[in-house]
Amino acid sequence: MKHLLLLTGALLFVFGVAAKATCGPIRPVGDRHPAIRCVYPDDVFLHSGKGGRVIDVTQPPFNAKGNGVTDDTAALIKAYDFVLAQMDKAQWTGAGPQSPLCEYILYLPKGTYLVSDTIIYSGPWRAYPGNEQPRNGRRVFERLVKIRFFGEERETTVIRLKDHCPGFDRGTKPVLSFGKADLNNAVAYNSVRNLTIDTGKGNPGAVGLNFCGANNSGIHNVSIVSGDGRGVAGIDIRICPTMGYHDDITVRGFDYGIRMTPYHMTHNCFEFVTLEGQNKAGIQLTQCSA
Repeated sequence: MKHLLLLTGALLFVFGVAAKATCGPIRPVGDRHPAIRCVYPDDVFLHSGKGGRVIDVTQPPFNAKGNGVTDDTAALIKAYDFVLAQMDKAQWTGAGPQSPLCEYILYLPKGTYLVSDTIIYSGPWRAYPGNEQPRNGRRVFERLVKIRFFGEERETTVIRLKDHCPGFDRGTKPVLSFGKADLNNAVAYNSVRNLTIDTGKGNPGAVGLNFCGANNSGIHNVSIVSGDGRGVAGIDIRICPTMGYHDDITVRGFDYGIRMTPYHMTHNCFEFVTLEGQNKAGIQLTQCSA
């Protein structure tokens, strides 16, 4: 990579970062390879019929296959939509839906989940009542909170973008996204854990993860890889505000490993991060702190 850090009006707090250039002999030391396998008892699953709120995306009515051949885009979006529909049954305030009964975990058992579009809720962006109109040219206050994608195991649970996928050939387009708006002040406890996002080959406009989150949010034990080294960023944090503790992250390839460019406050703490083979910089910060 050309640079480990590019800072523009930014402040960074980061611990345990290792970077490896594609042409150098430097050995990455940040990835601890935590041996975490996340499994749940049967009763906590939604499909058990016993009131559980862990959604196994391979079970009805979602039916993702995770076989690396079948396109699972629609199944994952359907599960995303289901969680938000349950939230809409509760009263929303500035802190989000006011009921613990609408909180779910989207659980991906080990497998390869082939996708051909961004995993985000369907339909237009979800504006708070009274916030439908853009402010200063930006869309604000999205009704999205407490979205949690948990895989069974990092190395064996993969969301993989198809090679040469339409829409990912230019611009900036994420594989997994936590919002469509530019500002969301109610994003507590968004989380991604124990999985890999693979942006495939021939997708130079791809971003692995478009993340935002407030209290208790985090990215934990996650790998984001580009099959051919191309792509905009492994992790893109552009939605304001975003904070959280993120650890055990590996990003391989892309122009930037981690890119943070919000126009308002963002306070992220990263620990045990391995960045390898970036084309421009390992971390880019613009007008933000981390």
